Amino acid sequence: MTAVAVIDLRLEDMSGLEVMREIKRRSPGTECIVLTGYASQESAIEAVNLGAYSYVQKPYDIEHLLVTIRRAIEKQEAEEALRRSEEKLRSFMESATDGFFLLDSELNYLEINKAALRLFPSRFKKEDIIGKNILEIAPELKETDRYDRYREVIKTGKSLFIDDFTPHPRFGDIHLAVRAFKVDDGLGMIVTDITERKRAEERIKYLSLHDSLTDLYNRAYFEEEMKRLNTARKYPVGIIMADINNLKFVNDAFGHEKGDELLRRLANILTSISRKEDAVARIGGDEFATILPNVNEKTVQSICKRIKDACEDSNRESSINLSVSLGYGIQYGQYRDMQEALKAADDHMYKDKLY
Repeated sequence: MTAVAVIDLRLEDMSGLEVMREIKRRSPGTECIVLTGYASQESAIEAVNLGAYSYVQKPYDIEHLLVTIRRAIEKQEAEEALRRSEEKLRSFMESATDGFFLLDSELNYLEINKAALRLFPSRFKKEDIIGKNILEIAPELKETDRYDRYREVIKTGKSLFIDDFTPHPRFGDIHLAVRAFKVDDGLGMIVTDITERKRAEERIKYLSLHDSLTDLYNRAYFEEEMKRLNTARKYPVGIIMADINNLKFVNDAFGHEKGDELLRRLANILTSISRKEDAVARIGGDEFATILPNVNEKTVQSICKRIKDACEDSNRESSINLSVSLGYGIQYGQYRDMQEALKAADDHMYKDKLY
């Protein structure tokens, strides 16, 4: 609601300045225009200090007075529109799920919303952050290039986007997407918590490379790993093939649950015996393969023996025997690619199965 008061500086019962003072007390948003024919520097200064919009000398031109009133109304309306806009923006910021930060040219915090506050450790409150420099809150930024990159945004006006920003561990195990942009002479940042999205992506990636039953790598990963290791720097590279004997008979006679139990037992044995740098995969229904970089034949033979012994040990604690055929091949560089080493291991495995 707009309100303009035109006040004569000299009134019968009281001073116009006293009237203006009372109006401002009761309605601070009212614009006051002071009329006087006895202006003095002191009264003019007092009127301005009380918040007078304008000071009009008598005798005045009515058109001039109307223009002054119209401008006072326009100023009031503009201020009201700005106030409403700021309230809407503040309401939007406070209800937003993304964190919003506003910093000055020296990277001191000017404003943050509730969502931004939730990104800090619980011991932080808003009053602990506002007015502080970004390095007081996150000193570890100085050790990275991010502090300088934020300064560059202010300097050049070129926005910055960081898709996967991981704060210092004291902030928790979280992943953030950060958009930084210049606001006046300072910096604005919109920060989105993408932790759940990253976990989902990592889970999807894990499932795309692993066998759901045994939790070993799957054939897709195994083939990519063979390509990666097909280099002289990794030679010699060994491949051990393992096949469960009579798995179909177990499935038919005892049910697929028992067959799955055999698959998991062999997977656990292969994992427990393999080295840290080895890759163990289930590459078919009852077939498993292990890739062993930088290995010699004696080591591969020793690992095969340990697998056989471990299977026999596990049979003492199970009603269904785990029988495995094994074969190995070693790539010294004599094969054109790892597929031929895999075929050599496969051939040896089937000889073991026939035996």
